[in-house]
Amino acid sequence: MKKTFEYDDKPPSLPLPTLEHTLERYLDSVRAVVNDDEYVRTKKIVEQFAKGIGRELHEQLKANIEKHQERNWLTKWWDEEIYLKWRLPIAPTINMMGFSCLLPPKVDSQLTRACIHIYACALVFETIYEERYPISYMEREKGGYLIPLNNVNDRIKFILGISMSSVEKLKREMREQEREMLEKQNELIQLQKKLDQEKQDKEDAAIRATFRLRNPRTRSSSSSSVTAAFNSTLTTFMPVAKSSQKRGHSDRPPIILTENQKENVR
Repeated sequence: MKKTFEYDDKPPSLPLPTLEHTLERYLDSVRAVVNDDEYVRTKKIVEQFAKGIGRELHEQLKANIEKHQERNWLTKWWDEEIYLKWRLPIAPTINMMGFSCLLPPKVDSQLTRACIHIYACALVFETIYEERYPISYMEREKGGYLIPLNNVNDRIKFILGISMSSVEKLKREMREQEREMLEKQNELIQLQKKLDQEKQDKEDAAIRATFRLRNPRTRSSSSSSVTAAFNSTLTTFMPVAKSSQKRGHSDRPPIILTENQKENVR
């Protein structure tokens, strides 16, 4: 599944039109809403603007675009002035997607409607934050290929009344908090693994000790080893008295075997 902002850098950059082209478009849009006299006065104002402050403003705009290497010269002005600094509530003023017919108003239903609205906004916010929100496309031609659109407005859909620099700061803080949470989560995982290993080691040691106690061979072998080590220590540190008897001689009386004992020996 493609992420919401995966193609934000793919659309072509928006070039800055010439001042003459912009003013021509403006006059075309004005012509439909004014009469002839008003249009003549508007046209004179536009011509004065093009010869005076308009040319100066256009040059400043070009210099700003070249300085900051902006791909879309309109984004900054649109996001800052038109969207983020807007102080009026969006829902009742410029809401283009909310339909009251989906939940018709009823008496004493304000709390219910508010809760549903907050819940729906939270779901959309989570979807955008996790980049699961559908990508917007524009069809190039009928039956042709689709062009992905920039989804920058989805990034700031729930932020109003602050500048873009504050938005970037808030985004950095949220990413930093997310990184710290992941680090703490990894630390807890490592600590849990360590505790589990220590518990397993203790259980294994208890099982080995129980096995030694219940197994006679292991127990006798262990006892024999301790006894042998003790005797070896005594032999090392205690002097042994030399025997005065010659090899092959003894003061003990000879052993006399009976006939039956001799047969058993044979």
